[in-house]
Amino acid sequence: SPDAFAQRGLVPLAYAAFAFALGVAAGAVIHRTLPAMAAALGGFALVRLGVQGWVRPRLLSPLELSYPTYTFYGDEPASRMAADNGWVLSARTLDDAGHVLSSGGTVRDDVVARLCGLDVGTMTKAQMDACGERLGLHDVVRVVPSARFWVLQAWATALFLGLALALVGFTFWRVRRRIG
Repeated sequence: SPDAFAQRGLVPLAYAAFAFALGVAAGAVIHRTLPAMAAALGGFALVRLGVQGWVRPRLLSPLELSYPTYTFYGDEPASRMAADNGWVLSARTLDDAGHVLSSGGTVRDDVVARLCGLDVGTMTKAQMDACGERLGLHDVVRVVPSARFWVLQAWATALFLGLALALVGFTFWRVRRRIG
């Protein structure tokens, strides 16, 4: 998950280096402590959330996996296990005709029961499994598998360290220009 990703590996160190360099650069430009701290905090949050929400999902090509929605009585499909252990970018539940029943990846039991003519209060897991199979329900998931964790860590670390180096360069230029 994005939260676990930000707390493990090398990325937290790169975040700290970027935040420090941003704070120093903001201080060199603003020359007042509290406004510089506020600008650095806001800038860090903006960049980090932007990278997490827009850049990081595009760094590596995700896999698109498909597996049956209801597998109560069967073995878990390998693609479902890969989706459960990876970073899920999107999930949809489709019927046999390709119609989207749920854009969140989980279809409500009462919706499926209604489609099969079952009573939601008395249906069993076996009936749900059979109903899902009859309707051709399957989940389609876009996921970055857990095997790509370190590659993604390396890209994100390089990105934030590069931004930190650019800010250090800017700060030196700004201070030298101000002195000279």
